[in-house]
Amino acid sequence: MTQQDTTTLADGTPSERTGDPATRRRFPAWLLVAASMFAIAWGGNEFTPLLVSYKGEGMDPVTVDFLLFAYVVGIVPALAISAPLSDRIGRRPIFLPAPWIGIVGSTLMLVGGDNAALLSTGRVLTGISLGIAMAVGGSWLKEASSAPFDTTGDSMAGSRRQGLALTSGFAIGAAVAGVLAEWGPWAHVLPYAVHIILSVFLGIALISAPETLGADLLPAGEDPTTPEAEEEVIEAADEELESAPPMWSMVRTPRFFFLAVLLAPWVFGAAGVAYAVLPAVLAPSVSAAPVGFSALLCVFTLGSGFLVQQFVRRFVVPGTIVLGVLAYSFIIAGMLLAALTVSVTGIAPLAIVLALVSAIVLGLAYGLALQTGLLEITDVARRGGLAAYTALFYALAYLGFAFPMILSKLSDAIPYAVMLTTGAAIAAVSFAAMLTAARKRRSGSNPVTESESDSGAASARR
Repeated sequence: MTQQDTTTLADGTPSERTGDPATRRRFPAWLLVAASMFAIAWGGNEFTPLLVSYKGEGMDPVTVDFLLFAYVVGIVPALAISAPLSDRIGRRPIFLPAPWIGIVGSTLMLVGGDNAALLSTGRVLTGISLGIAMAVGGSWLKEASSAPFDTTGDSMAGSRRQGLALTSGFAIGAAVAGVLAEWGPWAHVLPYAVHIILSVFLGIALISAPETLGADLLPAGEDPTTPEAEEEVIEAADEELESAPPMWSMVRTPRFFFLAVLLAPWVFGAAGVAYAVLPAVLAPSVSAAPVGFSALLCVFTLGSGFLVQQFVRRFVVPGTIVLGVLAYSFIIAGMLLAALTVSVTGIAPLAIVLALVSAIVLGLAYGLALQTGLLEITDVARRGGLAAYTALFYALAYLGFAFPMILSKLSDAIPYAVMLTTGAAIAAVSFAAMLTAARKRRSGSNPVTESESDSGAASARR
């Protein structure tokens, strides 16, 4: 039942108004935030299937791969600046400009043609938008998915919705851009125009979303959406942040190190191999529709990542590292499959089938690694600093976007198959180190399944 507050009108007649902010809005707050994150992620990945098209029109391959990585130049400072700022002054004022920054980025790319300077500037602005969306939007979505804004979700709803909003945006943005570029007119114009129109509508809708920072610190039943309450909760959240343990004390715990720090680069490292490296290597085998094939690999990768995140709660075993084990296992398998794929490019049908299978496995790795890290962030940030921890995780995750550029640069000297196999070996070493630490934990030392006692707070168990 809806909680009701009774007020009196000017003429003395009683009137009821809803006391629960979750029931007074046409659209839930979390949905408004998730929709804008979806649009921003769309803009972040719309460029990926166009890589093959730009290369095919004569742009230097390393330059094109740099353009894929260029938005990391915008993401990292955006994460570093926006996250701690939003932990101080609120999610809303920091995130509201993000969709509009993405619109400017897409506009520059729309008019940029093959001008590397305009394209790279657009990519950097897209990265700034995405960095704000991930750190601040992710935190806003997590808080908007909890009471009093939403009373329907479970304890993992915020992390799950965050991952799904980003992943669906990445996937659909790439799919639409790829289809339009391959079979539509104005290959380097229409994909960006669609994103601009979508972002304008969702950016306007976002304006009605309420502030959520610190709402859980208010007395039960108090409406957090009033101006007075918003000011009160931000002050309370600031006080809580001051009393929280230093970030370093949490980051250096073995559990966080293995499940967030070491695993993070594989989030987009795995995805990047699937939808940036494989399409480039297999382009001669799919010469009839190289951009369409690139978009298909994006959809397979991010589609499987999207699906696995919907069911991730079924894999969670409280107090264990099960999700980490699954993530590393799929990373290793996916990298080895990718290495096999690039080894048989002379047999086009086999290479195409293996590429699609590799994309699915690497997509599962992406989804599992993303949710493993986000759930770990939720655990360690219970006493403040949610956006800052989220920013740290995503900053490390986006290091993985350098993988395609590095592999492209080294490919003249080292075969792709060797480099991808080496990547699998590196993941295997991290996996083995995590398992070794877990065994030591069971023997009474080097805790991995829980935070160290000197961290200031024990992790919440999953």
